[in-house]
Amino acid sequence: MQVSKKLASSANGSGESLRSVIARLALDEAMFGNAFMEVVTDVNGSFLSFYHVDASKCRLARDNERVVMHHDWSAFRISEAVSLPLYPNFEEHEDGTLRAVVHYKDYEPMFSHYGVAPYIAGLDAAAILYKTDRWNVARIDNSFQMSGVMMLDGAVG
Repeated sequence: MQVSKKLASSANGSGESLRSVIARLALDEAMFGNAFMEVVTDVNGSFLSFYHVDASKCRLARDNERVVMHHDWSAFRISEAVSLPLYPNFEEHEDGTLRAVVHYKDYEPMFSHYGVAPYIAGLDAAAILYKTDRWNVARIDNSFQMSGVMMLDGAVG
C-alpha cells in the first residue's frame, strides 16, 4: 500500500503526481488521438517512474517496434533524435535504467499505426458550417444588397 501512495504522489524524478502525468496523456489523446508515456525502472525493479512525452514530438518507427522522439520535426536530424522501444520491450541505458514507451491510441478500423483523434470525423461538417455562417454574416453586413454593379458600355464587343 505504501508503494502505491508514493507512486501516486510522485510518479517520476521530476516530482510530478500520477494525476498530472495522466492528465497530460488524456489531453494528448483527445487532441492527437495518440499519447506517449515513458516508463523507467531498473533491472532489480527497485523503482518505477512514469513520464509524459509530448505526442507532437513522437513518431512511430516503420517497424512498429520503436518510438522516435525529436524536438523539431521540421528540422529533423537523426543525431538529435531519441529512439526507445515500445512497451513491453525495455532497453538498458548507460545510467543503468531500463526504458520503454507506452503508446496509447484511439482505435479506428484500418488505422493500426497511429490513432485518430475523435474530432476528425466532424472536420468537413465544421468547415461547411463555418463557410455558411461567414457567407450569411457578409449578407447581413451588406443589408442584403448587392456588393456592386458592373456596367458595361454598349461599345464593348
